[in-house]
Amino acid sequence: MVKPLQSLRLPLGHPLVEKLCNLSLKDGVKFNEKSEPIFKEEVSEEDKIKFKQALRVLHAIKNNSASLRYLSENNQKFLEDLAQAKKITNEQIEKALEIVSDSDVDVDFEKFKNLILNVDNIVVGLKSYSQSQLLDLDGGHWDLEAPSAPKERVTFRFDNLDPNGKEMDFYARSSLKDLNKGVVAIDFGTKSTTASYMDKTGTYRLLSIGGNADDASPTKFENPTIVEFRHKEKFLKDYDALDHRPFTERNDIGVAHEAQKNAVGVKGNDLYRFFSKLKQWAGADEKQNFRDLEEGFL
Repeated sequence: MVKPLQSLRLPLGHPLVEKLCNLSLKDGVKFNEKSEPIFKEEVSEEDKIKFKQALRVLHAIKNNSASLRYLSENNQKFLEDLAQAKKITNEQIEKALEIVSDSDVDVDFEKFKNLILNVDNIVVGLKSYSQSQLLDLDGGHWDLEAPSAPKERVTFRFDNLDPNGKEMDFYARSSLKDLNKGVVAIDFGTKSTTASYMDKTGTYRLLSIGGNADDASPTKFENPTIVEFRHKEKFLKDYDALDHRPFTERNDIGVAHEAQKNAVGVKGNDLYRFFSKLKQWAGADEKQNFRDLEEGFL
C-alpha cells in the first residue's frame, strides 16, 4: 500500500537521518564529524552511539532558523550548557534524545525530492525517477516506507511542499507491493556475467549491470566480471546500516562495465584496486591482496 505523508518520521539511526540533516543546513554550517565527545565512565557504548547520532540532529536544529524557532528557551539553554560540558552524563544523553524526538527538523522539499528521486542513480547509476514516483497516489517510494519509529526518532518537516500553499502529500510505498514471482537466471562467467529474468508476459529479458542506460548494443548485456574498490570501509558502513536497500554509492565500489572502463591504463599498485578473478576466487580457499584509494587490505 502507499502512505500519504506530509512529514517523515525515522528511527534515529536510519541513514536517511544524516542525509536529511545535511540538507537542512541552509547556511552551510557543516557538522564536525571529527568532534568526539568525552563521556562519564558509566555511559554505555549503546548510549554513546545514540548521543553521537543525536548531536547531528541537534546541530541541524540549532543551525536552521525554521527549526530553531520552535525550540523552547529551556531547551536552547540546555544546548548551550551541553556545548560547554567537559564530560557527558547519562542524564544529558536522556535529555538530548528527548529533545531530538520531540522536535522537528525543517528541510527544503525540493532538495529532499532531488535526493529521493536520484537515490538509485547514486547507488547503481540508474536513470533518475520521475516526480510521479513520489507525488502520485499510484506511485510511492520504497525508501520512505520506514519501520515504526522507536522512542529515539527524528521527524522531518518540509518547507515549500507546495509553492501555492495548498495541502499536498507525497507517498511511501511498501516494496512488498512490487514483489513478483518469476524466473531469474544468472550465468556467472570467468570474464563476463549474464543475467536475465522473465517478465509478466512470459518474455525473457536480459539485464545490463553498471552500463550506459542509453546503450542499445547487445554487448551491454555481457557484464564484465570485475570489481573496483575505491572506499571499502565507507561502503561496508553504508551497507550494514540497513537490512534492506542500503544507501551505498557506486563511487565507493564499482562493478561490471564501469569498473572495466576505469581499469584501462591503470598501472602499479593501483592495479590492486581491481579484481577480475571473482569466479576462480569464489571456489578457492585463498587470500588476495587488495587496496582502495585509502589503504591496502586482504
